Amino acid sequence: MPQDPLQVMDRDEYEMPATEALLGAAMALMTGHAQSTDRQAQQFMARKVAQHLAVLARREGLTLGLRQLIDRLQTHWCVLAGAMPVCQDPSVRGAAPGMLCSSAGVTLH
Repeated sequence: MPQDPLQVMDRDEYEMPATEALLGAAMALMTGHAQSTDRQAQQFMARKVAQHLAVLARREGLTLGLRQLIDRLQTHWCVLAGAMPVCQDPSVRGAAPGMLCSSAGVTLH
């Protein structure tokens, strides 16, 4: 019997494929950013979203359309994180986490 990609392990624990987990985490951070009124917290969350999108962009099996969407989203979140000059450089797109936006003075952890 094929295994369900979203298995209930416990009432509050789930097993998800890494790509879906990254997307879910990015969406949760996007929601937090939208709901926060603290500018510093918003910038932190924007940096984390950009980091998640950079990792997501390197995942195998994504369609061209999804990669293009992730690329546009990454640019948007770099702007929100205050790191647009680096994100305009095509050689930086999809860079390793921690490197994205680093020369703009934004460090991702």
